[in-house]
Amino acid sequence: LAWTAINMTVNTTFRVEVSVGSGAFVIANAGDGVGLTESKLTVSNLFPNTLYNFRVTLGNERGYDEQFPLAISVKTYITPASGLKLDSATTDSLTFSWTASPQAEFYEAHYRLVSVGARNATSGFTFGQRVDSSAGSMTVESLESGRSYEILVLSGLNNETEQVGARITVSTTSSTDNIVEDPSLGTNGTIIAAASAAAVVVFLAIVVTIVVVMRRRRRHAKETLDQYGGMEALQTIQMYNKTLARSRNSMRYADSTTHLQDAHQTIVNTVLEVALPGFLRVDYGEAVRPGAVFKTSSSSTAYAATLLDSTLAQRIGGSDVAVKEFVSNPDFSDAHNTDRFHAEVALMWSLSFHPNVISLVAYSEDPHAMITRLYASDLSSFLHASEDSTIQLDSALLLHLAGGVSSGLAAIHSLHVAHRDLKSSKILLQAPTDESPFPTAVISDFSTSRSGVDEISSLKMLTSLRYASPQVFSHLDHHDVEWPIEEDMASDVYSLGVVLWELCERRVPWEELTDMDIGSNVTEGRFLEVADSKDSVRFELAAIMRHVFV
Repeated sequence: LAWTAINMTVNTTFRVEVSVGSGAFVIANAGDGVGLTESKLTVSNLFPNTLYNFRVTLGNERGYDEQFPLAISVKTYITPASGLKLDSATTDSLTFSWTASPQAEFYEAHYRLVSVGARNATSGFTFGQRVDSSAGSMTVESLESGRSYEILVLSGLNNETEQVGARITVSTTSSTDNIVEDPSLGTNGTIIAAASAAAVVVFLAIVVTIVVVMRRRRRHAKETLDQYGGMEALQTIQMYNKTLARSRNSMRYADSTTHLQDAHQTIVNTVLEVALPGFLRVDYGEAVRPGAVFKTSSSSTAYAATLLDSTLAQRIGGSDVAVKEFVSNPDFSDAHNTDRFHAEVALMWSLSFHPNVISLVAYSEDPHAMITRLYASDLSSFLHASEDSTIQLDSALLLHLAGGVSSGLAAIHSLHVAHRDLKSSKILLQAPTDESPFPTAVISDFSTSRSGVDEISSLKMLTSLRYASPQVFSHLDHHDVEWPIEEDMASDVYSLGVVLWELCERRVPWEELTDMDIGSNVTEGRFLEVADSKDSVRFELAAIMRHVFV
């Protein structure tokens, strides 16, 4: 967002608020969108394909001007396709494929010749063709031989396309010795330019090698974290105390402002109502054939199943799925139980675009059941039940799994939702793919989760005690005492610290202790012992665990 302000003084600041649809306004970016001195702000952690209202008010030492705000309504794009890659190339055609966006109804391909001069991101493209969302691949023909093309694939819904897209630069094969001739340089010029570029690359490689060798171990660990996509997620956890304080401050502000009272409760309720994916509703009897029941420690009935709906099977790329039946609370009315089921479905759908949160395929109303992808294993079995369970994880694999779990939890918390039972048995593992040699960690089971709209009297402290924080133990004997959702979110982060410990040590947390002994240790400040390590990844994770436990 950007705006223009006049008559500003040295004390002028701005406040940016956001609402979903007709919901109540809250301060943008989890409470950070207040006290701004610049007339612009990037608002993050939004849902795809959702209508947002933004409001900007000007403030000074006397407060913010509630009577004359700037306002704008904007709908976010649907999620773009991902994993765009070249499958084959000929002298006049390119065939490419992608991973589907969960909301797309169709895809459009556009292409343009790679230009020597600078061009903006959208000019010069030629429309290729449109395909149905089930296609997953496309061929662009009638291209020039031996030329480089930029391919742009846009996801579409309701006859409109998003404008971010997935991009890839590829070349058709050449009919003359595979030399790609740049129109502005000629063949000789191209060869000279390639040689010059190669020299620059070699020089840069030497410089980078020297710098990397000279850097300290922790710097090297951060570079490795960044390489595997875990740095941002782990930094989120490392700075959680600061984030939690900002969140509480923003909630106190909301309670003191008339038009924002209960905003942190109504915002989640509005999001879940908007996000309920009615188009994923199926007839249970016609859609699935139940299979073997899973071994599970929760009260839910979960089992493998086979999709009978060919269209649905084609969309997800297979017919093997998992089904989890929702278990109603006998103390609640049928309407209340249905609302809670819909809330869990909506939450799962809202996070289905995230690679580290379980992916919702469909749901049924009779019975109340959720259909998800079928995953290869879970983290607990992988760590403790396999033949090599006594061997420490390779550092790259450890980093990949730790970063994945951290990223998934950060995404859940971005919706102001607490998982409340994070442990290794509820972290599923997706089998390695062509894009990654490692299994992907996926957080599952939101049956015990809590949002800002839940009444605390209807909830129980359900976190497994081996992963429980001091806050959880303090509430075990005081079920009638209310506590803020931020406390549950902080407990999630403590549970994440235990999972990181489990990954590093490949041992069951508090394996030799009873629940009572665990409670005594944790409440008295005696946490899991974090070992020192010369390995750069374990060194960095150890620092994070100590930060979380303290």
